Amino acid sequence: MRVVLDTNVYISGIWWPGSKAARLLVLALEGRYALYTSKYQLEELRRVAEYPKFKRKPGAGFEEWFAEIQAVARVVRPAPVPRRVLADPADLPILGTAVAAKANLLVSGDRQHLLPLGRYGKTDIVPVARALEVIRGR
Repeated sequence: MRVVLDTNVYISGIWWPGSKAARLLVLALEGRYALYTSKYQLEELRRVAEYPKFKRKPGAGFEEWFAEIQAVARVVRPAPVPRRVLADPADLPILGTAVAAKANLLVSGDRQHLLPLGRYGKTDIVPVARALEVIRGR
């Protein structure tokens, strides 16, 4: 199964151990699904990790997680997605990454822009809880 995680899922998984997003990250590290990302997203993740609210959170282990993500994730160049598809242009490269990866799932916590799409092309856009069910075969 090919999966793209939205940046908000990475952030939740890294900074909140024991969360569903953290379980999803662990499953990727265990090779339970093929994780895809893009250079754009890796740069975005590093930038967001520098926000003051995350810098203050002790023991998050961002650098360790970031290195592990880079070690297992397959990096693709985002496919072009028409601007009209999403109200937030910052989400276009994430959706484009899912398209380029031929992802089965795009996992997001974005209830305003990505999740309402439900599906784009052959990619289901789902919240973390649903992704865990699908990956675990439930």
